[in-house]
Amino acid sequence: MIDLTAIIDMGSNTFNLLVVRENEDGSPLYVYKTKKPVKLGQGGIGQNRIADDAIERAHEAIESFVSVAKGYECITIKAFATSAIRSAENGSSVIDQLSKEYDLDIEVIDGLREAQLIYKGARAAVELTEKPALIMDIGGGSVEFILANNKTVFWQNSYDLGITRLREKFNIPDKIEKIDRENLEFFLDQTTTELFESLAQYPADSLIGASGSFEAFAKMIEAQKENTFDEKASSYKYGDEFQPLIDALIGSDREKRETWPGLEEMRIDTIHIAAYLVRYLLDKKTFEHHWLSQFALKEGAWFEIKEQQHG
Repeated sequence: MIDLTAIIDMGSNTFNLLVVRENEDGSPLYVYKTKKPVKLGQGGIGQNRIADDAIERAHEAIESFVSVAKGYECITIKAFATSAIRSAENGSSVIDQLSKEYDLDIEVIDGLREAQLIYKGARAAVELTEKPALIMDIGGGSVEFILANNKTVFWQNSYDLGITRLREKFNIPDKIEKIDRENLEFFLDQTTTELFESLAQYPADSLIGASGSFEAFAKMIEAQKENTFDEKASSYKYGDEFQPLIDALIGSDREKRETWPGLEEMRIDTIHIAAYLVRYLLDKKTFEHHWLSQFALKEGAWFEIKEQQHG
């Protein structure tokens, strides 16, 4: 029997399922992967609660994912819950419901644990060197930053700056206006001091965006070129189109994004906020290289499980 593992990433915006087995060289071989726009943080993240309709969507997604995993006869099924759950007053209740109803092992992870798993995924996707790189993962509830090279994590942190959380906190409209930028910039300046102090201590020459919004940026760039994005590639190097795309998204309204080539419907409402977060970083720190890592939390979790199994 082939040893299959199912990893479920219960993100604040998107739930992801990865069914994977190990190649002979130790690398992961995707058997099946899918995602659902559960939007767990929508309508409640600002009040530190999971809204009733979001709980219903979570049940539907988990039921579907567990059914798929059992259909593949996965030996291990492991789920990870992140920012929206860990900050919600009713988060424990939601996890108890899901765990019992679907007989599912769900680990609610804190921000630093999330960053640790993201690093394990990203370092397997992008060839890190001795030079520090900054890994950035933009989620719905939080944003993780990891300063690391191929051997060491120098600094890492998780900030409650996720795109759904910011959207609700600042009531960001479909188009970011001047006042929204000013409010966001002031808040980010107050929040991310340690990030830029760490970047000064460990100068990074590469920015590595982990999956999610960064994958969306890559798909849009390739669609603009009338190319098909390579879903199977573990990494993607952005070219000169990257920063102009970021700026165009920041200035876009919903109507424009609805017809944007390569942009998935599930990202229309928040991709401009993700773009703003990237622009804020790039205005303060110049990177020589910009990468997408297709591997993030769920792949990092798989590598960790394999490490434990192999001793």
